[in-house]
Amino acid sequence: EGFVNVGVTAACLLAYAFSLPRLGFVASGAALIVALSAFLGNRNHFLTVAVAALVPAGIYFGLTRLMRVSLPEFPFF
Repeated sequence: EGFVNVGVTAACLLAYAFSLPRLGFVASGAALIVALSAFLGNRNHFLTVAVAALVPAGIYFGLTRLMRVSLPEFPFF
């Protein structure tokens, strides 16, 4: 079971790396959080959606606005 968790996590991170330039930091991060939370057995879907929306957006805001670091933007805006 441990190797399966590591394999799925690695696959999710690889998918995240490929989706980052296409979807942007916030959408890719949210998708990664939802996918890993679902796979690892989180049953509180409200908390998963809240964390998936707020954490990447907060990190994006903190890095781009406060620290002036360039991150991939959401391409549809």
